[in-house]
Amino acid sequence: VAADADARVSVSGRTGLVEGNNTVTISVTAADGTVRTYSVTVCVTPLSRDASLASIVVNGQLVAVGSIVDVAARTGSVTVVATATDAAATAAVTGSTGLRTGLNLVTVTVTSAFGNTATYTFEVRVAALNNNTDLAVFTINGTPVADQSLINVAYGTTSVAVTASASAATSNVSVAGRNNLHAGDNTVTVSVTAEVRLSAQKPSSPTASWARTHLWLSHT
Repeated sequence: VAADADARVSVSGRTGLVEGNNTVTISVTAADGTVRTYSVTVCVTPLSRDASLASIVVNGQLVAVGSIVDVAARTGSVTVVATATDAAATAAVTGSTGLRTGLNLVTVTVTSAFGNTATYTFEVRVAALNNNTDLAVFTINGTPVADQSLINVAYGTTSVAVTASASAATSNVSVAGRNNLHAGDNTVTVSVTAEVRLSAQKPSSPTASWARTHLWLSHT
């Protein structure tokens, strides 16, 4: 606003501003035609080009870019929380679902406020299904025994305590024949179920193979 009501004021440069310094010019023309010019510098703060990544958390655990994350067999997806350093940037994750056995590449793409991008990767290693049907521990009444072995128990014994543990943590163990013993030979069977079928010749469940361990008990 000019001090003289008869003066005219015009402004240029106030639109079409760009990042950085912009000059806005005010021209005041007095009633006698005299022109005086004033200028102001308007600085437009540039959009951040920061596309760096602050952190990656996989299934609740902090992981480093380029690292390998191990997960259990049959894992189909992992939960990934990726955080950009700049609050105005965004982080998008691909490859965290549809996982298969072995190594799977997961990509985090960070887009800055300006629009430039940076990508960061790590791998998820899905364990193979276990095919181990071995026993780590096999005892009868506290005594270690082997497959196909024969032990004697006292006459009148009707049951024995069987401890059987699989070598692989993901294999399942079941025991049959330890109760309702009778005089003479009795067969105690320990079945170890792995996660995958080993052989068509072995009795199997729909998804697993069975290895059978036998023990004969004789009443004397």
